[in-house]
Amino acid sequence: MTPDMQATLFDRYRSIGGVGLGLYLTKRQVELMGGRMEVKSPWQLPNSQPNGQPGGQPGAQFAFTLQLPLVAESSSSAIVIDMGQRVADDAEVPPRLPAELKVLIADDSRMNRKILRAAFERHCSCGWAITETATGEDAVQLCDQVQASFDLIIMDEIFDLHNSSLRGSAAIQLIRNAEQRLSARPAVIILCTGNACTCPVGADAVWQKPFPDFTTGQLQEQLGRMLSCRSSAQGWRQTEN
Repeated sequence: MTPDMQATLFDRYRSIGGVGLGLYLTKRQVELMGGRMEVKSPWQLPNSQPNGQPGGQPGAQFAFTLQLPLVAESSSSAIVIDMGQRVADDAEVPPRLPAELKVLIADDSRMNRKILRAAFERHCSCGWAITETATGEDAVQLCDQVQASFDLIIMDEIFDLHNSSLRGSAAIQLIRNAEQRLSARPAVIILCTGNACTCPVGADAVWQKPFPDFTTGQLQEQLGRMLSCRSSAQGWRQTEN
């Protein structure tokens, strides 16, 4: 990569053949944790040949650096999840969160789905029944069934174009239409996006990636308010940054 390419590599929507959010979100997440991310190019794997010389075609090396405090061992157990956040497993769950919910996570990123599932199961309620899908079309199809009746839907905005041509905001409108047709109770629907935007028609909130922090209770508090508003038949429209 040329120096000019490296200068804009981590900018939002700067990509060839992709959406252009992966490196931007990765760098932002590292910076939120007080670290830094860098790229080296050209780069070759050292000592990959029998004579000790670098081999193979030159490529690029991505690396990040974090300074993390040492944590003294204690008798209390803890849960360590993929985001590198450490939370005591006996942390109090906000009382406003229902013990049982039917949740749909629609995101083409397996890692995003894994993070949300861990956050919900470990820090919200282990009684939540969670369904995952990787396309907007599958999300609409799942919601177009009487027996589905999801309580909470987390919807990505931009899916992998090779597998899905439907944006999350469009899928949300189709889901709302299905709810009316089936006389189903409206779900709380949250649109997730890497770019700040206004709340689209049919969505209850917008979460700008990365997701709200569930280690401090921010995610739980926001979900509690929205689910409480739904239960009391009140409207709720909010954009979370």
